[in-house]
Amino acid sequence: MLRLFRHYVPLPTIAFAAVELFFLFWSFYVYHTRAARNYGIESGSINLSAAFAFSVFVMMFSLGLYSRVIFVRRREMLMRILLSFCFVAPLFIGGVAIISSYFPQSAALSHENFLPGMLFGLFAIAGTRFLILQLVAANANRGFLVVDYLRLANEAPRIASTFIDHRRVQGGHSIAQIAEEKFVDEIVVAVRDRRGLPTEDLLDCKLGGINVSEYLTFWERETGKIDLEALHPSWLCFSDGFRINWYTNLVKRLFDIVVSLIAVAATLPIIALIAAAIRLEGAGPIFYAQERVGLNGRRFRLMKFRSMSVNAETDGVPVWAAANDQRT
Repeated sequence: MLRLFRHYVPLPTIAFAAVELFFLFWSFYVYHTRAARNYGIESGSINLSAAFAFSVFVMMFSLGLYSRVIFVRRREMLMRILLSFCFVAPLFIGGVAIISSYFPQSAALSHENFLPGMLFGLFAIAGTRFLILQLVAANANRGFLVVDYLRLANEAPRIASTFIDHRRVQGGHSIAQIAEEKFVDEIVVAVRDRRGLPTEDLLDCKLGGINVSEYLTFWERETGKIDLEALHPSWLCFSDGFRINWYTNLVKRLFDIVVSLIAVAATLPIIALIAAAIRLEGAGPIFYAQERVGLNGRRFRLMKFRSMSVNAETDGVPVWAAANDQRT
């Protein structure tokens, strides 16, 4: 497992993303090259295929299609894949049309020749995803195998499985010897009270090439979540999250602005229809402004479509929705 941008990324996920990138590139490249040969023209198939594959990959990544939990939600995964292609396809075709108007030789084919490659890429991604689901269903392990449990110090056992009591290990076997006998690759320390923890034995394991991890770090790495019941403030203090620098803020801000502008441009017809529907429903403003609190306590005004009647919250205090709510 690799750690990229302070996030744990499993190696199978990286390999899977690489395979999907290849499928996207290959499907678009094959159909685009065939169409170009039929028309007897030379077109930048490699550049267009790489741009299409990268665009779809970024959109799929943004929609969380490479998180672990999405693989157990088949319908949601399929909807997100369709949404990715539906969002990228018109933007890609429009972008190529704009570029071809300035550089006619860069993309001489019409957008109809792009659709077969895009559809084939969609089927390839969906088919690969559901094949992976079948393989995951056949293998219940999450990439690791629990060899055994070892009770340390006076910690009360909280598992139903059998375990090794370190206080009663016969023959003077240390934790390192036990780990070597059982071919252990990693030791996860999951204790609430660290007093009496055999640090020397754990250090011997560390020096022997065995990875020693804390339970919370292990749980976050394997599940992508934090166990709130076992969370303690010291873990948050010493974790490498919450790092803020000007470069990260700049990239994030630029990404937010660019994606927001693209989303607004792509959904302008829907925005116009919603605004017209609100206007036809009755008198009153189309948008509703509400004060919110952002980073560092900074206040800002949020604009959204008005879904309630005018002056539904006259005192400015939000009210929970209720049955037969008269504000709608």
